[in-house]
Amino acid sequence: MPTHSSHSPQIVFVGEIVSVSESQTNVVYKVDDRTGPLVDVKKWLDDQELEAELNLRADKLVRVGVCSGRREECVCVVCI
Repeated sequence: MPTHSSHSPQIVFVGEIVSVSESQTNVVYKVDDRTGPLVDVKKWLDDQELEAELNLRADKLVRVGVCSGRREECVCVVCI
């Protein structure tokens, strides 16, 4: 799974986007992975990422990968 970091994802799960909440600096996805309560996935954005993220809407199936390095955390949300 491609990420913005050289680290491999530490957590990967699949779910359905239930809602999307956008701001200028981040997007918060509420994802239902069918294992319990909805999962909040927050992705911090730069200007180049904003347009790509706008394509992910409710009812889409996604794969979410989360990794963290010593100084950064990255989230990769990919439509499947």
